[in-house]
Amino acid sequence: MPRISAQQVAIIRFELERGNPKRKKVALQDLCSLYRKEFFLGSDEVHGVEATINGLLLQTGQDLKVVRWCLNALAQFGRYKNSEFYVNAALKKYQGNAEIEAAGVAALCFMRRGDVGSIEALADIHPTIWKLAALQNTSPKNLDLGSLKIDIDTAENDVLRLALITVGLNRDIEHLFHPKHKNGVLVKRLGEHPDDIVQQYSVWAVIENSRLDFHDLGIQLDKIRDLKSNVQAKVYQLVAERDPDLRRRLAITAQGSSFETSEDAREGLAKGIRSSYYDGLEGITLDWFPQEENPIVRGHLAEHFARFSDDCPLYQPIALRINEEAPSLSERLMLGAAKTNLHSKLQAAETITLLDRMGNAYDLGAAIRDRIAGIGTRSAFRVLLLSASPIDKPRMRLEEEQRNIDQRLRLLKNSSADMHFSFEPAARTQDLLANVLGSYADIFHFSGHGISGGLIFEDASGHHQIIYAEEIADYLARLGRNIKCVLLNACFSTSLAAALNPYVDYVIGCNSAIDDDAAITFAGSFYVSLAGGLSFDEAFRSAAEDVALNHSRREADKYAIYLRAHVTENAESAIEKGK
Repeated sequence: MPRISAQQVAIIRFELERGNPKRKKVALQDLCSLYRKEFFLGSDEVHGVEATINGLLLQTGQDLKVVRWCLNALAQFGRYKNSEFYVNAALKKYQGNAEIEAAGVAALCFMRRGDVGSIEALADIHPTIWKLAALQNTSPKNLDLGSLKIDIDTAENDVLRLALITVGLNRDIEHLFHPKHKNGVLVKRLGEHPDDIVQQYSVWAVIENSRLDFHDLGIQLDKIRDLKSNVQAKVYQLVAERDPDLRRRLAITAQGSSFETSEDAREGLAKGIRSSYYDGLEGITLDWFPQEENPIVRGHLAEHFARFSDDCPLYQPIALRINEEAPSLSERLMLGAAKTNLHSKLQAAETITLLDRMGNAYDLGAAIRDRIAGIGTRSAFRVLLLSASPIDKPRMRLEEEQRNIDQRLRLLKNSSADMHFSFEPAARTQDLLANVLGSYADIFHFSGHGISGGLIFEDASGHHQIIYAEEIADYLARLGRNIKCVLLNACFSTSLAAALNPYVDYVIGCNSAIDDDAAITFAGSFYVSLAGGLSFDEAFRSAAEDVALNHSRREADKYAIYLRAHVTENAESAIEKGK
């Protein structure tokens, strides 16, 4: 079994940690596809990828498609001791969502090696749902399938979708749908189903199942434009990958690359093109790439150019030009160029770039870090913002702080960084673990009451409960490994900031009671400054100056920043230093 390349792992991890929900989903889909093709993560890589996926599962407000594909990935390589807790937590959180339940069951079956009797979660899931899910990686001998017959005329859409997944994964039992008809016949009928997701899965089943082909496709290719965009995406992918009629394949590819086509459809087409080439295709791809703005499509096309650079003489120079002009696509080019003549040229170009940077007063470490950062097109910050105003303490205007942050960011023009917030109002002590684990945050922000040595959260009844500095420091030291900055917008929080100082690069706290309006101003200015491209310490100075201008210097000087090097600055000295 071949190992997934280092370039592919780097891309997947970057997208999971920094991508938007759509790019996370695509990365997880690629990972699952590689496993279905019998590639695997190395033992030195699987732990990190698995931990990232577990964190995404419990992230507040997570996209449901990302949750489902996280579980699909764990159904390929998840380990019992590492991941079962997270899978069970996700099943409880999304109880009643059939697709997530099925993906979770498949993950648990993989971890339990098909021992369905030991999986307690099955008691709360409909037998048809969990048996179809279990078939994805469990021997039929371990399952009672006597009652598992599916009538496509009466079955719920959720059941039909799961049955099509089972067929697509080549784990189906022939005549699963009907005793007189092969599954391919029923897959074709479901291509005409009124539910577009069922249609989409029927096409996906044809793409994935080696026993199915174009005869089993229940969609007329001359009617692609009439389909929903999600179905179009799968049809275009199928045609680009497998249509034996090259003339028709070329015509439909030209149609799909048009900007009259939806982004979803173009992504599906580019995904199919990524791993296929035939004479004449370059006439479409070389015209398409310069006009395309969608980063997912551009990545697939760049990978295609590199992969087939030995087959098409026009591809190598365009790949080298992309490598020079679009650094964010360099990793995609390196991935595609494996085992081609282009690979050594890309490596040489990278070495020259690094040496040039060194010759211009850059050190090699900085050049390499910049090179890795070039995988993404923009920087991004993920913020976990917890707030608490217990009913037995003076009421605070915490909603106004969140609203002010949101409004100021929306008014900002030409931002250089994306800000992604997970807001957790009425934060309770028992939620702290799940929030820190699930957020995968760069910034941990608390707004509310503080006391010397701790923060005030809410208990289950809404009354105050103190978490002391040592406990919070322990949580963040052990679990918040990605946290770069902590903002404690709470009174008397500098003692906690000092306790966190050894574990986090930047910690901001208040050395006495802070005015509500000043706190609102500071938070909004801090995040606008980060979005505008300032560093954490520069954003601190900017926010403190904003408080001084709009409130008072006395309020501004209550804020202090602690650096990892144990250097402490209050707002006055920090602002003076920045001048």
